[in-house]
Amino acid sequence: ETDFCTTLSSITDKVADEPFFDNIGRYTSRIFDSAVRSRIRLEGYFVSTTVAIRVMEGIANALDKDVKIGDLAMPWIITAPQFARALSSPFDDVIILLGDS
Repeated sequence: ETDFCTTLSSITDKVADEPFFDNIGRYTSRIFDSAVRSRIRLEGYFVSTTVAIRVMEGIANALDKDVKIGDLAMPWIITAPQFARALSSPFDDVIILLGDS
């Protein structure tokens, strides 16, 4: 659990200095790897949304290397009901330890 929190803290610190969507693939890989190591289950909507963004990013970059997928996706992401719920929920509601239901 500590490793997972450290990973999220590290990503949060980096986002302040570098564009989030330019590095989303690296960030999501780190989050998923850390969740597995820490035996933390992520909410389904987070995983589904993240995978969808990664697929969309891959397709968009294959079609146009200069496309800024983050600029295009952000208006949709911030209006998603799941996003609003996640921001208004305590952190404990966003991650659940495996085995604790």
